[in-house]
Parts: sequence; C-alpha cells; structure tokens
Amino acid sequence: MIRGLSIGSGSGGNCFYLEINGKRILIDLGLSARTVSAGLRRAGTALEELDAVLITHTHTDHIKGLPVCSKKLTCPLFMSEVSGAKLFSYSPRILPPGRAVEITADIRVTAFETSHDCPGSIGFRIDSPGGSFGYATDLGCMTEEIRETLLGVDSLVLEANHDVEMLRNGPYPYALKRRILSENGHLSNDACAEAAAFFAGNGTERIFLAHLSRENNTPVIAAETVGKALAGLPVELEVLPPGCDGERLLSQ
Repeated sequence: MIRGLSIGSGSGGNCFYLEINGKRILIDLGLSARTVSAGLRRAGTALEELDAVLITHTHTDHIKGLPVCSKKLTCPLFMSEVSGAKLFSYSPRILPPGRAVEITADIRVTAFETSHDCPGSIGFRIDSPGGSFGYATDLGCMTEEIRETLLGVDSLVLEANHDVEMLRNGPYPYALKRRILSENGHLSNDACAEAAAFFAGNGTERIFLAHLSRENNTPVIAAETVGKALAGLPVELEVLPPGCDGERLLSQ
C-alpha cells in the first residue's frame, strides 16, 4: 500500500510524506520543524517514527527545517554525495545515482540526477512489494536518465512549475526569468505535459503536479495543460497547489 501527504510544495517550502509497504519516508525538510511536525501528526506519525528521510538538494526551500528536525530524527538521512559533503555534520548516507539502494527492509531507492542549478540535485524512484513511487521536481528539463529510471512507476510526483507566457510577461527580473526557463531551472507546464504523457503511456496510474509557482502558474492552468496531453490515457491527475497540505493525497 502507498499513502502520501504533501506537507508543503513550491518555493515556500517542500516536504512530502510517503508511507509505502508500512515504512514511513519523508522527502525534503523545507519547512519549519513546527509545520513538518504538524503535517506528520495529520498523517498519524512523528519525526521520531520515520524510517528514512530523503533530501533532493540543498536549496533552502528543501532543507530549511533540517537543523531543528534532525535533533528528533532517529532514522538515517539520505542524499547525494555532493549534498552530503555540504551537510556532512548530519552524517548522511549517500545515494549514488543509477544504483538501487535498500534503505529499509523491502524498500529500495534509486536516485537520479536532476538538471537544476544546485550541484548534487537528485530525484527518487522508490520500489517496494507494495508498489512503486517516483519523485521528480526542480528539474529544468526531462532527461533520458529520468525517463528510464521512472519508467513504469505506479505513482509519480512531477514538477509543473510555470506557465511560460505567464513567466515571460510577469514581474520577475529578467535574470530570474532566464534562470527559471533554462535547462537548469524548473519544468514548465508544457514540458511537464509531454513527460506526463510518456509516463502515463508506460504504466503510471497516478500523477501529482508539484512545485507550482504562485506568481507564474495556477492549479487550473497546470491541470488544463497537462490534462490535455493525458486525454484518453488511463491515469489519474491531481495538483498539489503551492503550500498545500492534505491528507491521503496519494493512496493505492
């Protein structure tokens, strides 16, 4: 069984709780310890009861709560080698991209590199006897490595950060717009739609759109853009709005 709770999604802070095959996994700690703890209470657990924490990269909106939350963690902390070198004081365990690592009994994680402007940025494929799950945000483009690694996952959290025209015509400084639109920035709705159709056509049954920009996107626009690409495919689509939290957003 897979059960999930989005505690936070977007530039304001990212944190996703995943319960898979009875194990409790947290992806990123980009919110205050109080907010993370409150979200975990809604999911029926606590920091002390987690089996593993996975960190995608070291931008603040993904590790803000780490200093305080780590004091309560009794489980291992997993991240890339580059992130681990930055956060060595937390004694992390390393996830080498492309190699499945057993992080708990019956749970294997395969990390993959993401094209983002933070060295060591990664995403995850999580496999268990109860199902498979993918997590891919903060990626400026969809690479062949990501496609191959996530091929056939049952459920997938996928970035749909911005509508290109909203971003181009919006208030952001030119340099920031260039960064977001670059191959080391964030995935647009259009690029997300293309990727979502690929995964849905290869067995993925549920797709959750994440890391939406408050200024350059809306849940309605993201759902419409991706939904058109998924027309006729046997897949469920749901949006995780910026800052959203909700129980059992993902269940299988």
